[in-house]
Amino acid sequence: MALNVELIAGPGREQMPQPFDGEVFILSRDGLALEISHGPTRRPPMKGVLYVTNMRMVLVVDSKHIATAQCESMELPFQGIEEESFNQPIFGTNNLSGRCKPYDNQPFHGEIRFRLKFYEGGVGTFLPIFNSVLGATRRILYQRRQQQQQGSVQDMPQQTLTNQVISGQFQQSAYVDPSDPTRLYVTQPLSSSVRQRTSTAHVPFYP
Repeated sequence: MALNVELIAGPGREQMPQPFDGEVFILSRDGLALEISHGPTRRPPMKGVLYVTNMRMVLVVDSKHIATAQCESMELPFQGIEEESFNQPIFGTNNLSGRCKPYDNQPFHGEIRFRLKFYEGGVGTFLPIFNSVLGATRRILYQRRQQQQQGSVQDMPQQTLTNQVISGQFQQSAYVDPSDPTRLYVTQPLSSSVRQRTSTAHVPFYP
């Protein structure tokens, strides 16, 4: 998890996370809020637009709520997400909760828990895509652990999910829930010239 990641102006001048090399955008969604607690500390809710890529989820805080949220963005890398659960309370908002590990040199302490609240529409499109990317990430993690235990130095297998996103196959096969306001990116919203490179403090891997 990381606070205030690098942002860049999108095609409509909206703020978007600046992508890493190898990172591709899958979807975006607004009408939600992210709540974070770490140790005894509970951060103010962050309302804005959520971007999901093949590496991470990034909540970009709406400009009207930056003062309240006390930050501009929050990143949840798929490689750090654990104990995820989709919750449908009888009274309250549908939400996705879980834990997320922080990167080094981040202002968090203790166990970090998140809750992503969906205030508008359903999740029939969003949730299967989230599960697909998280599952692909975990398969890569498992393969890496197996290689380390075996002392193998083989290259990782071809990044299947990323190639499917780039070709549009992944988006075309996604279920489209009419009640879900999720926006799928059939083409990439940013050019390759704006990508972050090796100067970044952390780079999530991708499946």
